[in-house]
Amino acid sequence: GVNGAESASCFRFSYDGANMHCQGDIKAGTVYSLYNLGGVLLGCVTADSDATEISIPVGQQPCGSYIVVVKGDTVKANYKVIM
Repeated sequence: GVNGAESASCFRFSYDGANMHCQGDIKAGTVYSLYNLGGVLLGCVTADSDATEISIPVGQQPCGSYIVVVKGDTVKANYKVIM
């Protein structure tokens, strides 16, 4: 589910076994964090510049549900993702 202030943009997520990839309208300075459902931070990255994709290095994680938290000047959102 999506809970955010920026309705014009949406993000797509994919996991390749080592990185959580976030695709969308990514603004410089936006922070992307991945948490397990227990609240443990697994990885975090800040966008250095505007982009269309950013990757959070998280290593191998077991299949299941995770939360991606996106925080920036124009967006504050939480996304539930399944890997």
